[in-house]
Amino acid sequence: MRQAGASGIRRPLASLVLACAMVLLLPGCLAQRVVLGGPHVHDLAFEEVALVDLRDRPEVLAERARWTSDPAIIGRSEPSLMVALSTATDLGRFNARYGYTVWPRAGVGAAGGIDLQRLLTDGGAFDAVGRLFLPDSRPALPAGRHRLWIFIDLEGRERLSGSFASPDGCYLAYDLRHDSFDVCAELRGGAMWALG
Repeated sequence: MRQAGASGIRRPLASLVLACAMVLLLPGCLAQRVVLGGPHVHDLAFEEVALVDLRDRPEVLAERARWTSDPAIIGRSEPSLMVALSTATDLGRFNARYGYTVWPRAGVGAAGGIDLQRLLTDGGAFDAVGRLFLPDSRPALPAGRHRLWIFIDLEGRERLSGSFASPDGCYLAYDLRHDSFDVCAELRGGAMWALG
């Protein structure tokens, strides 16, 4: 009888310890999101659209140099459509604080946003420090408004997306120098706690 009682106590105790461990392992951003509805950036503003070459953009060159030392890749010409935005929020610090990841998505404009079956390829979202997708070990930006840039490739080839941003989407074969359609770009973000 005594052993059955001890076993009966251990099982609920083990369940309680497991439940407490799960709660403690959930990131703070998830608890904050559940309790307060999640953090948001409310002052994102459109600044401009321009045709640029990525080899002339210091934030892109710095990113390329992080991944390769090949000068042919670092200095490669890549004409792109640049969409400039601004916010008073340091999105790199915002990402690190809330465990968020920020990424751009661009596509053919449709009622209410982007047609996910007609996505355009992008070169990422950057601020003055570098790519927003990678918030680790970023210096803080000074107070004030910060410019952000989304770079959309001028040409793209048709393929399935398969990305976490648009898992069921399709990229369009396009050439913005010749094709005529409305382009929609958005900056998206969220906690990816389930992906590790």
